[in-house]
Amino acid sequence: MKICLVLFLILFPLTTYAFSFSGNSLMSLLLPNIYANQKDLNYDGEVSVEELISYYCDLYGVDYTLAYTLAKFESNLKFQIINPVTGAGGFYQWLKSSWKSKCEPKYEERLDAADNIACALETIGESKYGIRHWTSDLATRRMLVREGFVICYPGVNNCELR
Repeated sequence: MKICLVLFLILFPLTTYAFSFSGNSLMSLLLPNIYANQKDLNYDGEVSVEELISYYCDLYGVDYTLAYTLAKFESNLKFQIINPVTGAGGFYQWLKSSWKSKCEPKYEERLDAADNIACALETIGESKYGIRHWTSDLATRRMLVREGFVICYPGVNNCELR
């Protein structure tokens, strides 16, 4: 009996710490697809960027290679990076104005990794034209065309997913 009590007193604080993740349960990490709330995957380095991207690709029907390549190109996979010239921020380099019109109020924080990824992949997954948010930038458009993700037609930002 004493051994059980000692083990409980030693292990309980450790399990409470080990099984917490931004206030969410271990199950929300292991089975994130059963949770509708996007906040179940807040990023604090415990879940890899690749896992977050993969989760939201599956959720919104977006090609993983496209999503990963775009995030790598936009931010080099740095979730709190801010462009000093444009003010765009996060993995998918959302401008404050674009974030406000496309992502809020469903997603709260532009520099939160899960919110940034979720809104980007939901936007891309909405239709073959969802990628236009990113093809408006010439360098990004050229990369997406070169990599074979999009096709562009004559006209201003007249691109779509392949």
